[in-house]
Amino acid sequence: RLQGDWSSDVCSSDLASFFLPGLRNVLSAVLLILAALQTAMPAVLTHRYSFEIDASDSAANADGVLLGNAVIANGVLVLDGTNSSVQLPHDLFSNYDSVSFEFWYADGAINSQSAQLYNFSGTNGGMNFLIFGQGTYVLGTGSNVVALPSPAVGQTNHLVWTQDRVSHTACIYINGLIAAQTTSFANTPAMIGSTTNNLIGAGAINAAASNFKGGILEFRTYQGALTPLDAAVLDAFGPDQPQLDPGSVQAVRVVIPSSIGPGALLRAGVFADFSGITNVNISTQPDLVLLSDNTNAIEVAPDQRLQTVASGTAKITAVWRGLSNTVPVTVGVPQDIALVHRDR
Repeated sequence: RLQGDWSSDVCSSDLASFFLPGLRNVLSAVLLILAALQTAMPAVLTHRYSFEIDASDSAANADGVLLGNAVIANGVLVLDGTNSSVQLPHDLFSNYDSVSFEFWYADGAINSQSAQLYNFSGTNGGMNFLIFGQGTYVLGTGSNVVALPSPAVGQTNHLVWTQDRVSHTACIYINGLIAAQTTSFANTPAMIGSTTNNLIGAGAINAAASNFKGGILEFRTYQGALTPLDAAVLDAFGPDQPQLDPGSVQAVRVVIPSSIGPGALLRAGVFADFSGITNVNISTQPDLVLLSDNTNAIEVAPDQRLQTVASGTAKITAVWRGLSNTVPVTVGVPQDIALVHRDR
């Protein structure tokens, strides 16, 4: 029986109906906080292969083995696209709920659209990245895929692949900028489980069609999903410095041609200088804001690209993390275009 202002005939079901809604609200709030903490957890470097003299792992001693014709030359893993790869130890990521893979690579002419930068697979499924720009998780008969509209090839490129369990988001970054993403990516390395076929530069089987041709300067893995700013900062630091902390932001700069023709759709170059690194490309950061003071001349599209509308001048301002920079841009006939013939 309850004392005080409570009626003595209050039963347990009444108590449950009184307390449970409040408890549910508290539990819901706790779960939301835990989810927020999970997404806020920073990605942690777990493996690093720099290919200075071999395929050793300087972060966790999970050393790789060169297979076939693979060689190390001047700090670069050179793969011939026919019979060369690096075998990594089993089960490197089998307990990861979220993961990030980072590659610095130089590819020549593509010998096969199906060539793979990496393949980590086992009896239940696997993870791979095809050179034409597709990252895939396969689990049983199902798969999740993120694909680029067109690959960046024929040069030295910085690739970052991220997959976050909580948000179901997977992203591909090329040279520090977001290139493709999906928010319906459900599979995780932990769901795939044991991987016994862990290869850099080859597919699940040693077939020329899946072997990468080119050089790999650096390969790193992280437990957790790298953020858009992480990808941009890593790109600015380069392949020799796996540094995620740029220091405090000092300045923001906008780089746009001073004169643009009408009917153009372009992305402004926006760069940030930090105390620890300069020229970080923040052009696709989700919290970047672009403003135009004359939308009759230049409009800002929802994806933060600039659309030139008609002749005129507009001041474009970039605002990021409390800092801003403004540049004037004129919309008109480009100076290198001139009328040379006119039929009447």
